[in-house]
Amino acid sequence: MKGQPCFIGMQAEGREWMQMITRKAASLFDYTFTDSMTWTDRHGKRMRTWIADEVGKIADPQEFMDTLVERAVGILEGEPIDIYVNPTYVPDQLAKDYDSLWTEARMRQVVDAAAKNHVAIELERPVQIAGRGVRKDGKGGGLQVHPGHE
Repeated sequence: MKGQPCFIGMQAEGREWMQMITRKAASLFDYTFTDSMTWTDRHGKRMRTWIADEVGKIADPQEFMDTLVERAVGILEGEPIDIYVNPTYVPDQLAKDYDSLWTEARMRQVVDAAAKNHVAIELERPVQIAGRGVRKDGKGGGLQVHPGHE
């Protein structure tokens, strides 16, 4: 694709991706994107949050969300990425409470970390995003937004 009129991106899957690819290899791509859909909770359980059986029963939705935000901020502050995708995704088990779980304070933490670290945030499909809040919270704060990756 070199020399073609397009950008080539790398999807950085899981938190272990930085041990699986060198910075030199990663630098061959025009941009790197990732999400916080694969992580380890406070009890040591690794999960891919889109797989209900791996997530299991969520006993404390507030603790889950606090951990999710901590992991997202950690990614934004510690991983060399350009675009943070699926920024407000929650597992199916929490989907019905999406609007109450993605509080302004939680969203502000993610938006602030993205702006501080010069990471663009993908605007998801309307069914899963608190997009109004991301756009409103990021306005004037140096936040870049990026249309969906799918």
